[in-house]
Amino acid sequence: MKVLLAALTVLVSVQTAAYADQKPLTAGEMFQWCTADVDSAGDVFCTFYMSGFSNGAGASRGGSNSGEICLPPGFTGAETRAIFIRRMRQLPTLANKAVDAVVGAALSVQFPCKNSN
Repeated sequence: MKVLLAALTVLVSVQTAAYADQKPLTAGEMFQWCTADVDSAGDVFCTFYMSGFSNGAGASRGGSNSGEICLPPGFTGAETRAIFIRRMRQLPTLANKAVDAVVGAALSVQFPCKNSN
């Protein structure tokens, strides 16, 4: 419970700071949290972020096979996290990019939609 509370505190602090400065959360910042000690506030924050991202990406398709990202059924936030960490280790120059753009690009490379046009 303490870890969850700490993670929520980090999330609120990060979002508040991001909105105050109009600066998006960077991939480098997220990479630090995603590679933090297990059950730390950063670890929990990363888990929630990646789960939300993959759930949103899956739901946004509405069952169609169009768009940029087509995740397989049952795809998890843990899998999103692993792909993100691998991408950041391969391309550390992405650290200053917005995290949503980096995660989205990594998933679209791994799981492109096969448009039925």
